[in-house]
Amino acid sequence: MKKLFSLLFISGFITFLSDAQNAGNIWYFGDNAGIDFNSGSPVALSNSAMEIFEGCATACDNNGNLLFYENGEKIWDRNHNLMPNGSGLKGDTSSAQSIIVHNPDSCNLYYVFTMGSHITPNGGVWYSVVNMNLNGGYGDVIINQKNIQLLGASVEGITAILNANEKDVWVIVHQMGNKKFNAYPVTAEGVGIPVETAIGPNRDASTIIGQLKTSHSGNKLVMVNTFSTIRIDLFDFDRATGILSNDVNLTSYFSFTTGAYGIEFSPNDSLLYLSMIFSNNVLYQLDLFSWAALTLEEFGGNYHYGSLQLA
Repeated sequence: MKKLFSLLFISGFITFLSDAQNAGNIWYFGDNAGIDFNSGSPVALSNSAMEIFEGCATACDNNGNLLFYENGEKIWDRNHNLMPNGSGLKGDTSSAQSIIVHNPDSCNLYYVFTMGSHITPNGGVWYSVVNMNLNGGYGDVIINQKNIQLLGASVEGITAILNANEKDVWVIVHQMGNKKFNAYPVTAEGVGIPVETAIGPNRDASTIIGQLKTSHSGNKLVMVNTFSTIRIDLFDFDRATGILSNDVNLTSYFSFTTGAYGIEFSPNDSLLYLSMIFSNNVLYQLDLFSWAALTLEEFGGNYHYGSLQLA
C-alpha cells in the first residue's frame, strides 16, 4: 500500500505510453498540484497552471521529462503556458478520465483523448493530435486534427491497453444507452475503426460516472459506474482482437452503497482497490480470489476519496 495514492476528485492523470518506462514519472492534477517520481520517491509539485476537479493527464518523454498536460478542455506545455491551439478542446473538466496515447511510430505525435460528462449530459469522446515539433519544440495541437469526434454519447471512463503485438494500443470506452464497448486501435496510421463488444449491463445516465481500468497484464478490465445506482464489472480482454468477454458482476459479490468512483488493480492483479464518494468515504480492498472485502479506511466530513492510481 505504500505506493497506492487515493486522490481527492482527480482521475486519469497518468499517461499511457506504449514504449516509455518513465512516461508516467510526473503527474499534474487538482488545483495547481503535482507529484514528481523521477527521484524514486514522490516529491510534491505546486507549479502547475491547471485547476481541475476530475479527469486530466500528463505526458513525459522517455527520460521522465515533462512534455505537456491537459484537463479535457486545455493543454499546457512544459513551461506551464497554454499551447497556442490548446484551448477549446471538446471534453469536460467534470469527466472522470481523459488520457494521452503516444503514436507507436513517432516520438513527436500524441493523441489526447477527451471525454464528455454527466453535465454534457450524454458524454462523448473526442481526440486531438499534439505535435511536439510545433511551437518551437514546445508542442501544439495540429489545427485540422483537433476535436475529432469518435462517439456522440458515452459514459465517463476511458482506458488504454497495449496490443498483443506489443506496439500498438487499444483505447477503450463504453457507449451511452446500451451495452457496447468500443476498442479503438491506435497504430502508426492513427486512430482506427473500433471493435465493438456488447456485454454486461446497459449503461445510462444513472451509471455514467466512474473509472475504467486495465490490469497490469492487460488481460482484464474493471469498470465502475455509479450515480443514482451502482454497478462494478470485471471482464476478460483479448489484446489481439480487442474483444471483451466473461462479465463478472462484482456488485453481486460485494455489498456497496451508491458512490463507487475510483478503482485500481494491485501490482499482481489479485486485488482491487475501490473508493467510495458521496455519502460515505470508504477505501476498500477487494480480493478477487476469495471475494472478501476489507475496509482499509473510512471517515466522515467534507473530504472525499476520488480516483485511484498505482504509482
